[in-house]
Amino acid sequence: TNNDIGIFNAIQNLASILAQLPGAKATKYFDRKFIWISSTIIARLLWIPILLIPFFMPSPITVLIFLLGLFAFFQAIKRTAWTSLMGDLVSDSARNDYFSKRNIIAGISGLFLTLAGGFILAYYGFSTIFLIAIFLGMASILFFAKMYEPPFRKEYHYQ
Repeated sequence: TNNDIGIFNAIQNLASILAQLPGAKATKYFDRKFIWISSTIIARLLWIPILLIPFFMPSPITVLIFLLGLFAFFQAIKRTAWTSLMGDLVSDSARNDYFSKRNIIAGISGLFLTLAGGFILAYYGFSTIFLIAIFLGMASILFFAKMYEPPFRKEYHYQ
């Protein structure tokens, strides 16, 4: 219903906001790669119960909204660590070029993956798309785990 969609949007936004402080605090105690990897694993594993909801619950909307809120929370924790890490990895002078090229590649890739997702959805259904997303999310962890993590810089630029 319209109310469910509104609650879903509100919960996702609230979860993203609430995750920023714990995500920032976690960088004091853990490596940013560890935060990114662990929150990615948790977020991807949340797709398994989301995938199974239709098979075990007659009215799944409340549980679905809750699980997607948790997913948004862990995605936001991951984003905090990733933003900090990228700020230390990419120099100030190269940041504009790097992120503009990255966004172009991500946009083009997203276009083709959306088309591929449409074909997969048409022939194999939602479950297959969810399983592929879980697999690719877990595979990204292997690449990210090998990435260099520079020491955490504490620079404060207050005006």
